[in-house]
Amino acid sequence: MKPKFIFTRKALIGRITIGAPVFFGFAISISGLGSSQAGDILRGGGSTTSAPTAGASSTTGVTTPADTSQARANAQDALARTTTAINAVRAMQDAARAAAQAGPDNLGPNLPTVPNGLGSGALQVAPGAGTDPSLWQGAELPTQTQTANGLVNVGIRQTAQQALLQWQTFNVGKQTTLTFDQSAAGANANQWIAFNQINDPTGNPSQILGQIKAQGQIYIINPNGVIFGGSSQVDVNTLTVSSLPINSNLIQRGLLNNPDSQFLFSGLNLPGGTNGTPAFIPTPPPASTGIYGDVTIQAGAKISTPVSADGNGGRVLLVGPNVSNSGSILTPNGQTILAAGLQVGLAAHNSSDPSLRGLDVFVGQVGAYGGSSSNTGIISSPRGSISIAGKNITQNGALTATTSVSLNGRIDISAHYDATQNPGSGSSGIAVSPFLLRKSGTVSLGDGSVIEILPEYSSKETSIGTQLALRSQINLEGLNIYLGKNSTLLAPNALVRIATGEWIFQSPVTRFIQSAGQVYLDQNALINVAGSIDVPVSVAQNIISVDLRGAELANSPLQRTGPLRGQSVQVDIRDVGVYQQSMWIGTPLADIAGFANLIQRGVGQLTTAGGSVTISAGQSTVVQQNAKVDVSGGSIAYQEAVVRTTQLVSQGRLIDISQARPDIIYEGIFDGSFDASNFKFGTTEIYSSALVPGGGRLEQGYLQGSAGGTLTLTTPAAALDGVFLGKTFTGGFQRATPPDPSSLILNFTSIDRSYAGLPIFAPTPPAITFQAANPHAPADPFQTDASGNPNQLRADRIADVYLSPDLLNQSGFTNFSLNNPDGSITLPENTTLSTLSRGNLTFTASNITINGSIIAPGASLNFNSANISLSTINFLNNNNVSESPPAVADRGQFVLGNGAVISTAGLLVDDRPAAANSGSEPLFLNGGSVSIQAFDTTLRTGGTIDVSGGARADVRGRISYGSGGSLTLAGGQDINISSVIGGSLNLGANLLGHSGTSAGSLSITALAIQIGGGTPDPSVLLLGTEFFNQGGFGTFDLSGLGLADGTAGLLITEGTHIRPIVSTRLATALNDQPLR
Repeated sequence: MKPKFIFTRKALIGRITIGAPVFFGFAISISGLGSSQAGDILRGGGSTTSAPTAGASSTTGVTTPADTSQARANAQDALARTTTAINAVRAMQDAARAAAQAGPDNLGPNLPTVPNGLGSGALQVAPGAGTDPSLWQGAELPTQTQTANGLVNVGIRQTAQQALLQWQTFNVGKQTTLTFDQSAAGANANQWIAFNQINDPTGNPSQILGQIKAQGQIYIINPNGVIFGGSSQVDVNTLTVSSLPINSNLIQRGLLNNPDSQFLFSGLNLPGGTNGTPAFIPTPPPASTGIYGDVTIQAGAKISTPVSADGNGGRVLLVGPNVSNSGSILTPNGQTILAAGLQVGLAAHNSSDPSLRGLDVFVGQVGAYGGSSSNTGIISSPRGSISIAGKNITQNGALTATTSVSLNGRIDISAHYDATQNPGSGSSGIAVSPFLLRKSGTVSLGDGSVIEILPEYSSKETSIGTQLALRSQINLEGLNIYLGKNSTLLAPNALVRIATGEWIFQSPVTRFIQSAGQVYLDQNALINVAGSIDVPVSVAQNIISVDLRGAELANSPLQRTGPLRGQSVQVDIRDVGVYQQSMWIGTPLADIAGFANLIQRGVGQLTTAGGSVTISAGQSTVVQQNAKVDVSGGSIAYQEAVVRTTQLVSQGRLIDISQARPDIIYEGIFDGSFDASNFKFGTTEIYSSALVPGGGRLEQGYLQGSAGGTLTLTTPAAALDGVFLGKTFTGGFQRATPPDPSSLILNFTSIDRSYAGLPIFAPTPPAITFQAANPHAPADPFQTDASGNPNQLRADRIADVYLSPDLLNQSGFTNFSLNNPDGSITLPENTTLSTLSRGNLTFTASNITINGSIIAPGASLNFNSANISLSTINFLNNNNVSESPPAVADRGQFVLGNGAVISTAGLLVDDRPAAANSGSEPLFLNGGSVSIQAFDTTLRTGGTIDVSGGARADVRGRISYGSGGSLTLAGGQDINISSVIGGSLNLGANLLGHSGTSAGSLSITALAIQIGGGTPDPSVLLLGTEFFNQGGFGTFDLSGLGLADGTAGLLITEGTHIRPIVSTRLATALNDQPLR
């Protein structure tokens, strides 16, 4: 074998390519001879240098029973946690309701008793409502009837789409049912609105102890506040309750017809707008208190909205300076909103985002006493959404939603406030928010609280595709996000986003950037978006029926006019392959890919992939001991079934349609029958047999793993003492194509808001070390100062971050990106990072030291060490500095220590029947890639980098080989600013790229490279001719940058002859001996 050489040299500017064998007028002789050596292709065989074999790992490709049992245990534990907590909340609701029904007829010690029906202190219309039409519009005056058992029914018959009703008191007694009869609207009853304005001179809040019913929308506005007692029950299409005055301008124009971006509810004066909206002067708060009252739902109260015939749900909107729910709110297919502040605005959610089918909510000023939203009860919105907004939000109860194949559940908790009207929203010509948020507070998920969005596993509804069009979402935003002890976020396959930061104005919008705040997961907190596990599906789902017509046979001209045209065939979509460089599914005879994409699947099957968790904190992140984030992939448990694929007849033989060739004309389709002809009597008898292939076969069930999810954590400082999980399951049929692995992305950065471009930077870069034990004490308890800012992490937790070596292997994150651009990353001696399957690993830091081992068969490994810091780059870019900064001492270093190993070598797979792991290991034979880019790259003697190909012995002992991978080594210049030079590249380690088939490639970039001879200049990488005989590489790419003194980037000394020998190592499979 002759190796391929690519020689290049660089001056300080530009790149010059020079073709071998002539350099600077010197004659160069290049020759290559192939040689073979028997030995262990990964262990080194006859070589004196060796690397540990990836095949020696104790982990196997196919999931073990212990792995699946643990996955089931994790799923059951998460569900048990939420089920127990939700059942406890419901039991508390039942107990509270029973106590309220037997309790007093008032809702507080200083509140008056509420009589039933109409009258003083109960439901009392405003004085003059019967004579002054301005006080009672669009409805008849209320009437009441009483049953024999003392129940009182109060009815109000609405006569217009919009009713404006003034009340002196609006108190519903415990034995009273208030019904708004909006039936005159017919099928449009849910569009009729009754505004109930209460002006109670006593200053008492409205007390609801009985029932309220309506087919349409009910608004209850009382500046004194509104309380729903534990005995109350509300059944309406839409319920809006507010203690803030409602903007009369928007009542007249339409609640969402808001060209001047005025708040719909406001206790503060609103100026007039340039688009014709008048100023709004709210009614003042009660004179007795000087403040607006709160909206409170007490434990035991029930509020629910129905689902219309066309599938649309209703809405519950609670607005006040402070809003709390301790009861039960149910809005299937609809939306629940809690909004706390002195100003609250609403806007239709952007139609381009169907994940939220409802309203966006904005909180303005909160004053000295407002802004608190809390839930200690249960809010449930199956196939709908829940939105909670305010300055400080406490979630101590249960928030639940569900996701179907067509409608997702979504929960948004946003501690944002101080919104102001956006003057550009109506005139900018682009779709922007009508309000500009400016400040953020704290979201607190209390101990044992639950947020849950489950797939509707029992639903029979199906949809085409392999994933949901609308996935579940949970979004938490604020200056601080705290997840208390044993709190749970459970949402299989969902998208979870947790972000802290602050607002900046960038016309015509404000942006929430991660430049401040803290995310804190306390002990035993759980975020679980792992895919649905053990979803039962029949094996027969993989068999589809296809009619072979012109489109399907477009690429098979012989079949278009043959007997198969127009026939219905059954194919197995698991059968895939390549015929004449074209991929096929099911059969090479026809293009049935479109039909494979039309398989109907239920929500369980569509949610088996792991979800995504994104955590962003501008200041710091804490994950305490036993807190867990799980993005593992789920699984499908295929159930046994009789399956039948079409058998074709060719020259008396039966050919399964998956094995049929397009270049053969087949006689027809075998249907499991045969005929016996009697020529003497001219008869034909047809027989059928269940034993022949046409009758189908019973296929046993099996487990199929699904893709893992993604966990992304971006924070400048972190105390990571919890557990991250991203396991995936590999079924017996997935050895060659296992499910996509989970990804873990750790970025130790923040946003630098001192520059207009908002670049990333690393204000507190840590030293990251891989080791199991953390010598530091846990982070201090969560706490904020008087201004709401989180306490900073202790200095020891900022300076050092310890990551478990099990993140890749045991935790399952085969894709791992660790970005610590201005800090360091160290893998100590006797520490191993290993992956279960090929993936991607990227380390980025100012300095990287590898003294242990990284074993990642077939993976892509990238190591990047920058000399110039992000802060310096940001300064240069912001100030348009064109001169190169000087190199920084002791930065941009990559060191591979003595005895250290980096290996992406392919696996040794032994499938002979007597082998220990026969039939179980993944078929990753090709070597992966290793790329090292640093200012100073040092590979010390005794270290090893191995990208060799692997080998496999099949069941008959036949050997096949994987290709060698690629190795890229660079040193001498900064990886971000190429004009910063002066670094070095030192090659002392063993570099291996062997293969039994296609050798690996080696690329080297240095300031200056000299082949042959000697040099006193330490800046020059000196390579002897024997260098090209080592390691088994078949391709070399050498690039020299050139020194500042004019020294050439690449020099081959006179008289040097390069005669490389590319060694090929072969595996051996002797009887009763392991594959070597």
